[in-house]
Amino acid sequence: MSPVETCFICGCEFTFGPHEYNGKLCKGYDVMTCRQCYSGNWDGWAPHHEQTLLEHLEAEGIDEPERLENGLLPREF
Repeated sequence: MSPVETCFICGCEFTFGPHEYNGKLCKGYDVMTCRQCYSGNWDGWAPHHEQTLLEHLEAEGIDEPERLENGLLPREF
């Protein structure tokens, strides 16, 4: 059985491990997200997720990434 992870964005649990990769590690943010949140924000993180992401970056000492042309935070950096 694959390990269970919790999505940083929506809080749902998903399996992520050998033969079951139902999420994504967003390396720049150092967070795990479920497949639905990752794919649903293909053009950048929706504005209602920004506060949570920015607080996480600050707490972890990670510099805020450059925003995309559309003004959103990138999914990956």
